Amino acid sequence: MTKKYIFVWMLNFFSVLLFAQQNKIDLGYTYEQNKQPEKANKIYDKAISQLKPDENVINEMANVFYMRQNYTYALKTFIQGRKILNNKTAFSLQIINCLAALKNKNDVINETLILLNYDTNYVDYAKKNLAKTLTDSIDYALLKTLILKQLQKQPDNTNLTKLLIWQYLQQKDFKSALAQTIALDKRNQQDGELVFEIAEIFNQNKDYQTACKAYQYLIAKGNTKPYYIIAQIQNLNNKKQLLTEGTLLMPDVQSLENDYNTLLNNYGKNYQTLFAIIGLAQLQAYYLNKPTQAQNLLLNALQLHNITQQQIAELKLQLGDIYLINNTIWEAALLYSQVEKAYTNQPLGQEAKLRNAKLSFYNADFKWAQSQLDVLKASTSQLIANDALDLGLLIQDNLIADSTGKALKMYAFADLNVLKNNLPKALLVLDSITTQYPNGTLKDDVLLTKAKIFIKQNNNQAAALQYQTIINQHSQDMYIDDALFLLAKLQEEKLGLTSQAQQNYQNLINNYPSSPYITEARQRYRALRGDAL
Repeated sequence: MTKKYIFVWMLNFFSVLLFAQQNKIDLGYTYEQNKQPEKANKIYDKAISQLKPDENVINEMANVFYMRQNYTYALKTFIQGRKILNNKTAFSLQIINCLAALKNKNDVINETLILLNYDTNYVDYAKKNLAKTLTDSIDYALLKTLILKQLQKQPDNTNLTKLLIWQYLQQKDFKSALAQTIALDKRNQQDGELVFEIAEIFNQNKDYQTACKAYQYLIAKGNTKPYYIIAQIQNLNNKKQLLTEGTLLMPDVQSLENDYNTLLNNYGKNYQTLFAIIGLAQLQAYYLNKPTQAQNLLLNALQLHNITQQQIAELKLQLGDIYLINNTIWEAALLYSQVEKAYTNQPLGQEAKLRNAKLSFYNADFKWAQSQLDVLKASTSQLIANDALDLGLLIQDNLIADSTGKALKMYAFADLNVLKNNLPKALLVLDSITTQYPNGTLKDDVLLTKAKIFIKQNNNQAAALQYQTIINQHSQDMYIDDALFLLAKLQEEKLGLTSQAQQNYQNLINNYPSSPYITEARQRYRALRGDAL
């Protein structure tokens, strides 16, 4: 008997066997359809008990059950197949799918962890599969418990550690995720790639403090490591972000100045370190009361070799702002005008024009500011157009109500002090407007500006109160959509009030469909609702 003949004979034999099994299952399915489950189950159990150790036959039978959504018997078939094949990991993926369909989360996790012991390539698939199966914090807590239990037996199992890190990320427990990632990096003597990648996830979730810890770990690994320079840059950027959020204390601010100076001393002042020069200048001008040093820093930067014309224009805008807070108004106006002329009808030129209009506003030259803002309403930049529209309406409405513009002058002075980062003085002036002009038209503007100040001071509860007052008492005014969106964002990101945030996003979506915040509000609302994005 030839080998070819034997193969054909075996193929025919198993085809006949499979056909016979299929007929039995079909008969059982008929009973099932006729609401005779006992007879159906009896036939199914007998068919499974008669299975032969052939992987294809087992798969085919189980798939028949699975396609008919009889996940219980599909699972029984695969489990029996494991026994007769004497293979503890056979059909692992199929078994996990059956367990997921049956919503047996505990066994899905256990089966997944077993598979990770044998298949090092399964980690990414495991994450996707678990993400579909686990639905709430209780599920993820169970996953963490079972992983930690398994890690006690296998402390060097990299796959389990990666899955644990992923679990922490899903729960937004970023500190624990970082601790495990650093431990994994040290244990495997890696170059910090995983730490750098996870720091980017922290940034995306706006946990800049934890990201800074990740970058500091990478910096401490030394200047021979591949992420040393980029970690320094990102660490500075994150600290600057924390500064604008009001979460850095004065010793931290002074430490940040030292970090900028260290980087500039190590790598020099050149076009590649221009970001650090600008960052240091802003720090000195707005937070360390060193406007003259900041001014000189940017003046010298304008003389650097190899910087582009656009970088020169951006430096001029930054320098103009510092001239403005230094009360050298005309020098600021000159720089803004130079950029506006060089980039006419381009976003950079329009930004310069907006700053010139704001300068006129701060200087109480409201009519001139209004004429510039009217032009900018047609800006190609939606952000610039919106800012121009808001400031233009502010001037127009208040000059109609009070042609002398006294309250508006006070508000402009307060706004200038916000720019200078003199927040206590700005608050004092804003409170004076409320006291002196209790029936004025600036109520919602004052509330919105106070909210901005409180956020800078990291007083999020006070900021939320300002937004809520606008919603409750000024629902017909122009800033109602701003208040709804900014309050929802604050509740979502800072206050942990996701249910209230969802309600405010929905209010904005339903009642203010033309708001410039509508697209982002929809995205955030859907994310909070749990939609697949």
